[in-house]
Amino acid sequence: MAESEGRGAPHDAREERPGEGLALRERLRELGYLQDPLARFLSQSAQGPQSLTRSYVEVGAKVGVVLGLLFFALLAAGFAAAGRFVLLDTRDLLLFHAYLLLLALPLGVLIGLLLAAFFALYARFSRRALTKVALAARKCAVIVALGTLGYLLLAWLRLRENLVGAGWYTDLAAAAVCAGSAWLVGRATFAAALYLGARRRRRDPLEIEPPKRGLYSLLALLVLLAFGFAALLLAGRPQDRLPREDFAVDRDARSVLLLGIDGLELEAVQALVREGALPHFDALLREGALCRLAEEAPKHPLRWWTGLSTGFRADRHGIAGPTHERPRGIAGSIFVPDDAIGFAEVLDHVLPLVELSSAAPFSAGLLLEKSMLEIASDASVSAATVNWWMTHPVNAALPAQQLSELAIWQSWSRAGEPAANAATPGALGALLARIGERPELPAKLSARERAVRSARALDRSAAAVGAALLDGPSPPRYLQVAFFGPNALHDALRVEDGSLVAERERVAALIAHYAELDGLLGRLRAALLRAHPEAVLCVVGAPPTLGTPEGPRIGAGGWCVFAGTGLAEEARRPRELARLDLAPTLLRLLGCPVSEEMPGQPVAELLFGVPARERISSFGPPALRPLPTVEEDRDALELMRALGYL
Repeated sequence: MAESEGRGAPHDAREERPGEGLALRERLRELGYLQDPLARFLSQSAQGPQSLTRSYVEVGAKVGVVLGLLFFALLAAGFAAAGRFVLLDTRDLLLFHAYLLLLALPLGVLIGLLLAAFFALYARFSRRALTKVALAARKCAVIVALGTLGYLLLAWLRLRENLVGAGWYTDLAAAAVCAGSAWLVGRATFAAALYLGARRRRRDPLEIEPPKRGLYSLLALLVLLAFGFAALLLAGRPQDRLPREDFAVDRDARSVLLLGIDGLELEAVQALVREGALPHFDALLREGALCRLAEEAPKHPLRWWTGLSTGFRADRHGIAGPTHERPRGIAGSIFVPDDAIGFAEVLDHVLPLVELSSAAPFSAGLLLEKSMLEIASDASVSAATVNWWMTHPVNAALPAQQLSELAIWQSWSRAGEPAANAATPGALGALLARIGERPELPAKLSARERAVRSARALDRSAAAVGAALLDGPSPPRYLQVAFFGPNALHDALRVEDGSLVAERERVAALIAHYAELDGLLGRLRAALLRAHPEAVLCVVGAPPTLGTPEGPRIGAGGWCVFAGTGLAEEARRPRELARLDLAPTLLRLLGCPVSEEMPGQPVAELLFGVPARERISSFGPPALRPLPTVEEDRDALELMRALGYL
């Protein structure tokens, strides 16, 4: 069975004689190789004669299994260290592991074929036949191990940017994991390359090494990996995230109503105010301080509004867009950040390409930072939210009254009351069922008209619940209410053909809805002043979403108005604020401090004379929330389509 000793390694697809592969493995073991369990697993071929091509593919597939097991452990450790989310039960974890193994198999087969190419090139460019297989296998293993080490170190450097309080212990643990993983991959590559190279030569040109050395080194490797993973888990989110620092609320704190209106253009409001069509907006702009929000890169509406309510950028609050990919068959949510090199690309691109995943909506359970609602509730400030972005599922552990963004939408198809995860306490869901508006949607209506009616009913229902809370026996000191209507109308009435008649219909519908919003604003402001005469009203408007190749995005044109007693006269001059300045400003108005982690700057002292206060270290991580059900995910996707977010 000997081959010619000419230059290069000639193609050999002949099948071996029965038992030749087994005899080769035994001979390699006699020489001191393939002693540890990993090497035995990789060199354990199927019974019967095999061609070299089949051997390469089979051994490569086994390398893929090893890589899949390693990747799963690395992903779990990375999530634990960064405080990211694998919100899965045991069944989902096993299924996700199966996905990783399935994806690692092609990678392993590719490694097997690369080994074949390596041996061919090694024999050709070394100007001699391939006689020292062990030396060639070591070279191949070193190359693969160094590549793995470089990849893992790069991934760690990107991941470390999102760690809070990471110190030398996390770097040491990560270094141990990176080195141990590269060592493990190198050992697997060496065993595979040695076995495949020896089968290609089918003789014994190997150097003798002491037996059982591989077993001891493998045990040392496993101990190193165990130490690294244990250290990363112990140095994970609870230690890296700074704990909540207790604080007292200022005695002279104000009450705040935050009204967010999506798709409301300031120029359109000002034009209608000049015509006398919006009296309540007219009074707001005359009495309040108008601030334009600084221009920034276009962002998805959910990302834009979540940043406003948390005071953090998307890399901190975690909501990058409307949806994330969820592998098929998994009930929980998997959120792989973009800094997880390799994993993010697989989950976001490879799995959808082979139809092994589907889009799942982001939910409040994926928030990485506390919102103003949770901060106020932690400080024993009575708070409530109505129809606000990224509040579903609600956090029943909070004392705040919560009506999530899905509550009104769900109430139209659930006999008037939302699901338990959409409203807390239960009396709030009953209140919505009693005073909320349900649109009339006959089957003959066009999709555009259905969207228009639904958007108006959403806003009227949100305003009714907000006013009822303020007029109730215990009005909240902090209330946030969101209106989706204008953006949904802009999306539903977007003129595609450019016809003059269609444009006139669109403008007439928008003017009618702006006038209706003016009445809702007046109703809420009157209820706020009855409940809290000293309160501050903050109205935030975002421009309509724009269609881009990446999907709907909010561009430049955001604005806000602060109004209330005690507004400084010099503050009435128009000024520019950053969007992330709003959360710190509202927290100071509520009497709460600002954390050192928040990048925004409070302007409450400039606007209302609220004295500056020393920042605290952190508000702590957000509380865990229940996962939304499949039906609730479906409702969320339907709502986002109706709002023009998808």
